[in-house]
This record gives sequence, C-alpha cells and structure tokens, in this order.
Amino acid sequence: MVVALVDIIRNQRTNGPFIMWIIIIVLGNLIGPILYFIFGRRQS
Repeated sequence: MVVALVDIIRNQRTNGPFIMWIIIIVLGNLIGPILYFIFGRRQS
C-alpha cells in the first residue's frame, strides 16, 4: 500500500480521478494497490 501511495503522489497522471485512486488504495487495503498497479497507472 505504501509503494502505491508513493507512486501515485510522485506520478500524478492516472487513469481516472487522482483522489479516487487514493481512496481505493487506502480503503481497499489488499486489493486497492493491486487494482491501481493494473488499471490506474498511465503508461508513459
């Protein structure tokens, strides 16, 4: 979870709203970070 939060703060370009991904990561302790790395990160 910490790695996902650091990544989203450093790289604020996401698929979907930035705040939504932070909420998903924090509230979905196990599945939230996994979902972020699969669907949320915007590939450069």
